[in-house]
Amino acid sequence: MKPFVGDHTIETILFTIGGDFSGLHPPSDKTNRFIFIGTGSGDYDADRVRAETAGSSSGGGKETSAKPTSQLEKISSYVKATNGFNGHNVRFAFSIDEVLAKMKAGEDLDFASFPAYNSLKENLTKAKTESSGFSDIDESTTAVLKVLDEMVPLTSKMESYYTSKEYTTDGNQKGREMVASYLKLYDQFNTEYSKLDSAISQHNSELRDLLIEEMKKDNKVMAATYMEIGRDMRRALEAIDPEDPAKTDKAQIEKLLGQVKENMEKLKPAEDVSGVKSFKSSAERAIGRIRTYLAGGGGNDAFNDMVEAYNDFIRDSNRIDASELDNKKK
Repeated sequence: MKPFVGDHTIETILFTIGGDFSGLHPPSDKTNRFIFIGTGSGDYDADRVRAETAGSSSGGGKETSAKPTSQLEKISSYVKATNGFNGHNVRFAFSIDEVLAKMKAGEDLDFASFPAYNSLKENLTKAKTESSGFSDIDESTTAVLKVLDEMVPLTSKMESYYTSKEYTTDGNQKGREMVASYLKLYDQFNTEYSKLDSAISQHNSELRDLLIEEMKKDNKVMAATYMEIGRDMRRALEAIDPEDPAKTDKAQIEKLLGQVKENMEKLKPAEDVSGVKSFKSSAERAIGRIRTYLAGGGGNDAFNDMVEAYNDFIRDSNRIDASELDNKKK
């Protein structure tokens, strides 16, 4: 996935609670990022998954019906770990990116700012106590933790070195040595973390598609439609190339946005559920801003407007209890 640019001028942490409103994890070595993350009660959350599928049959004891739910529960702690890490990178990109640029340019530092390696290590270590259910996620987690075993103590020493202003006493000699070690580990980390991020995103997307089909079979039509709206909106955003909007497949995006609008019409029977009307209104606004951005060939202001509209869409999704959507069908 290509990273989005221009996102440092506004808040782009997107908190998700229902449907498929997450899983965008750009390479962590990019200086500009646009990511969608979940929270403790987000769409990867085990309790939320159970709520969304409440009342679904087990298909007479067949494993296929319960499988997406149980697998989503298994990966939830892994996704929370990476979501938290990615979210920190966005919040503090202004300082993290500045420090990284100086290190790569060979400039001496007078302060240090890093991604949240320590919390990532803690959270992945906790997650690893139980298998994700996918060998590529498990193997990538092990590889990432191996690099973090060196990265965490090094960055801790670097932070202390610059905070204490020790660099003023040795002409930054120790600092240059640590920077060289950091950049080497940084490349290793990015390689392994990219694999983990990609594996999580892929499996989550696949499982969400299976969950949608399961809901349809169990006649949870409105909940499935709600999830499809979020999935297709996310895919439309994924398809945009912000570094070169001219390369974006506008026809593909328009098709996805058309599917979103069709599903919003299908959601009409559930409009009495709290939050649904606002959710649909914010979806319309997000669609409009995406179309405006593409029609204008990009631009930072149009990009920020699009991101802001998507943020509103996500926040309005937080207000919907998906388990209630099929209880008020007219």
